[in-house]
Amino acid sequence: MGRNQTKAKCGICEQVKEDGYYIYHMYICATCEQAIIHTDPTDESYHLYVDKLKAINHSLNV
Repeated sequence: MGRNQTKAKCGICEQVKEDGYYIYHMYICATCEQAIIHTDPTDESYHLYVDKLKAINHSLNV
């Protein structure tokens, strides 16, 4: 898992970004990474992030 310096589509916000990481086959931009880290579990957007991140697990089971 390393920082990406080429453009890729973020699996969370679905925007093409240049700075981010691949976790298995899902690219997560640095902006979404920070949002995930700083989101309180009681926040509505927390569940959105959890649902999006579940896709990582699904891609491993296929």
